[in-house]
Amino acid sequence: MADHGTTAVKKEKSTKTILLAAPAPHFPSRLPPEVLDTVIFLAISPVSGGYKNYQINTRTLLACALTCRAMLRPAQTHLYNHVILRPVDEPILAFARTIDANPALGQLVRIFELHYHPTPSFYPLPAHVAGRLSNLRQAKFAGIVRHHPADISFMRLFSGFCRSLTHITLAFIGFSTLSDLTRLVWSFPTLESLNLQCCAWSVSQFDDPPKPALHPGHVSKLTYLQLQLDYPAPAPLSLTPFGTNLTVLDLHAQHTYTSTVQLQGISALDKLVTVTLRLTKDDISVLPAALVHVRSPNLRNLRIMHRVESQTREATVWQLNALKPKLADIFRRPAFWGLALFHWAVLCQVLPGDAERQNWKKAVAPFLQVMADRNILRLTVEEHPKPM
Repeated sequence: MADHGTTAVKKEKSTKTILLAAPAPHFPSRLPPEVLDTVIFLAISPVSGGYKNYQINTRTLLACALTCRAMLRPAQTHLYNHVILRPVDEPILAFARTIDANPALGQLVRIFELHYHPTPSFYPLPAHVAGRLSNLRQAKFAGIVRHHPADISFMRLFSGFCRSLTHITLAFIGFSTLSDLTRLVWSFPTLESLNLQCCAWSVSQFDDPPKPALHPGHVSKLTYLQLQLDYPAPAPLSLTPFGTNLTVLDLHAQHTYTSTVQLQGISALDKLVTVTLRLTKDDISVLPAALVHVRSPNLRNLRIMHRVESQTREATVWQLNALKPKLADIFRRPAFWGLALFHWAVLCQVLPGDAERQNWKKAVAPFLQVMADRNILRLTVEEHPKPM
């Protein structure tokens, strides 16, 4: 007896083959294209709901494409708008064959997520196939083994033909040196948003920093930077390679900030509008050391996410009490006069009940009185998001 899982996979493969190889039945449609597009849009779920939603949407869109010829193009537009390739050979090869056979479909891809083994000299997609994804707006390259040594040549391919690529996420990738990371980022002059998730790099005496003259326009458009660093770095990350045009800075270190980020680099970012600092229960002690470097006259939003997790209120109050004089002094500095929102979030391991949340707020509020007096304080108690 055939395995039901194998049968389902074969059925889905055959469906995709039909979609690409055979024309859909022709039933004259009296509906205008924009109405058909709306019908398809309402039939699918937001991909932000996760990979499961993405898989459901794929099946729905394949069904729409096979309904009639009038539905084929609108369904393809949605189907290829957001492509997620997991680290399984068959889907990646199938996608490569599809784009190779029908280059026009590559032009429909706007958001591209590739999960793969970024090993040296390995190209998960042929260079000419990658070159047909020239309308990309967002790309995510994710290693599947944390901090596995990576080769950046495949990722740099996209800098040559993706002139509209503005958002890049790099996740779980181990760079040989910090210069390799810098060189990759500088290869995308149109980059506006960069998210580094749990990436790593080594320190080498032979590190060769990239030459700015060889990367005209590098990071000139980069305005959003999110750093999610989950390990003590061999050397603190300098913010210098990311330029001085940042308006949004989000720092999230799973370990101590002093070993992951050179905080003094914040002082050069005079265009910052929003700053988010996500601190562990022990790392809260470096908050004054981070805020003292904020000099931007444009700062409007400051968010402090304090991961107390299972720590008691008493222990948290003891920590904040030691910081109170320094914080009160810093919050009165000119850099914070223009603030419109100061958000302090207490992140617990398990979301407390209503009464316990109120107790947390009463315990923390006295340390933020300066912001409360200015009516810009937002104090919340939330559940700490599960690690990815």
